[in-house]
Amino acid sequence: MGLTEKIDEATNVYINNRFEFRVEYPAEWNVKEEAFFEASLEHNTSPDEGITIYINNEKDDTIYVFGQSGHINIESPGFLREDFITNSGLRGDLL
Repeated sequence: MGLTEKIDEATNVYINNRFEFRVEYPAEWNVKEEAFFEASLEHNTSPDEGITIYINNEKDDTIYVFGQSGHINIESPGFLREDFITNSGLRGDLL
């Protein structure tokens, strides 16, 4: 599970040590943490964990930030895909 901390009155930060990433976001925005869970007889394992950020607390305006163990293939008609590199050198896909 990640850790959420307050940086200052206006900013929070979510830190995920398992996947080694952090995300700063406005303190007034709602965030839902999506936790990793192990496989059991009732469900498959969750290969990822991270957060869903609701921009201005709107359920239809979201940012998903996840770490993933394994392959993600969500390309669908109408989705544009762009590679990106963070300042620290991490690579990702923007859809």
